[in-house]
Amino acid sequence: MTSYGCIRVTKSSSSALLLLARRCQVVGGGEIAVNNNYNSGVRVWNSSVATSYSSSLAGFSTSTSDNVVVKKERPPSVLTSLEDGFKAREAWSAITKKYAGGFPVRHSDFQQICSQTEVGDSKLILHMLSHLKRCNRFIIQPAEADQVMSAMSQNYRNDDDNDDSSSSVVDAALFVGRAFVDKDTGLYFAASVDTVEDIILKPLLSGEEAPHSEEAAGLAVDIIYSLLYRGSRPYQYLKKRAARKYLKQLECPVGPYPSTFHLAIQILLHDNPSNITAAQKLAKRYVATNRTVLEQTTQLMVTAQEEVDNAAAAAAKEIEDSAETTEDEAASEETEEKS
Repeated sequence: MTSYGCIRVTKSSSSALLLLARRCQVVGGGEIAVNNNYNSGVRVWNSSVATSYSSSLAGFSTSTSDNVVVKKERPPSVLTSLEDGFKAREAWSAITKKYAGGFPVRHSDFQQICSQTEVGDSKLILHMLSHLKRCNRFIIQPAEADQVMSAMSQNYRNDDDNDDSSSSVVDAALFVGRAFVDKDTGLYFAASVDTVEDIILKPLLSGEEAPHSEEAAGLAVDIIYSLLYRGSRPYQYLKKRAARKYLKQLECPVGPYPSTFHLAIQILLHDNPSNITAAQKLAKRYVATNRTVLEQTTQLMVTAQEEVDNAAAAAAKEIEDSAETTEDEAASEETEEKS
């Protein structure tokens, strides 16, 4: 008796099929193909994973051959349908149509779009990040985060200033910094600390004369708090489902370096020693995580505190002198009236 073809099996009937194969005589190299896709149970003639059971007429001995895995060819990228030299907006339009409905997006396609961005496409990249994370469950990788932040900084264009001045550099750093702090973009979970220093904090410090001191100081504080939270294993204190969701997105669990904290303190105290209270509060939070503060940072904070104390003493002395002058004038007026 010869057995061949494909038998539809389920998980419960697989053991019975093995027993049947041992008892049957398979003549002429017949094969019984076992479909391992138990969930679907679809009858197919060419299974991706098949086990061949052959037996001889004499001894009814059964031998099992190696599993044969047939890999399906990966379909070409949707970007191959575009013309050479396509723009990032055209590629993004094709991606949104192809993967509408929550289908996963290829990381290679995302990287290719970022490499094709031009000046003025920073907002497009920001929209891509938030859209893919929300609709396609896209988890950005550390290398992609560094590439994205670099592209956003290089391609940023201020509507009010088209020059490559210090103001535009600070505007680009502020734009990328706000995108990093916003957890809806996914950069917070994947961007490295070195990239945060090079693309956000250092440009903010280099544009000292730009009129963004207060906004830059606030952003620097938010970045340090975000990095401290990321590097302190917050999932240990979250509920099980929230911790699982957080860990699924987390790709770079590294907190701020001492140099990162020093840059933030420099931005915070530059030309504004009155921010010493916020700097001390930030330092207290930083030290509480068992991190080391550089000597330069400590000296900078001590100098700022001395400036604040000297300014307060000078103001108090000025008020006292003004009060004494007022009293002297009043006394002289009374003397003149009596005389």
